Amino acid sequence: MLTLPDDLERLAQRLAGWLQRRHPQRDAHTVTGLVRSDAGYSNVTVLGELGWLQGDERQSLPFVLRMQPATSSVFPDYDVVRQYRVMEALAGSGVPVPRLLGLETDAAPLGAPFFLMQRIDGRVPNENPLYHLEGWFHDLGTEALRRHWFSGIDTIAA
Repeated sequence: MLTLPDDLERLAQRLAGWLQRRHPQRDAHTVTGLVRSDAGYSNVTVLGELGWLQGDERQSLPFVLRMQPATSSVFPDYDVVRQYRVMEALAGSGVPVPRLLGLETDAAPLGAPFFLMQRIDGRVPNENPLYHLEGWFHDLGTEALRRHWFSGIDTIAA
């Protein structure tokens, strides 16, 4: 298994190879700008940019890579494949989910099962310290805080 964040360059190469095998019709897959996310403590979460040639034009897409953790931390039965399947089932429903870009159940390509999804711009509330105790979410004004909480409740209800 790759040791993150030390092996980000190697991870980028292996992920680009996996993409090339999955999408051989596209030319010159690149994976750049990899950084460990400061959110998502229950798994290995890496952010980056996918690139490829489409005809003569270079295309790019920001992504999130989520890998099965080697050991359990937050959830004793964490399952990255189940997480992908749930989001796949919710796609097209009233529940907003990111565009899913691929699932790999075999640990061989990166050292653990993983999936890719499109990265959506936004802010993630901090987990440590807890968002309801301090940080940008805690510091929101009453009306903005109310909108955020009810947006979450509405999404769960959907």
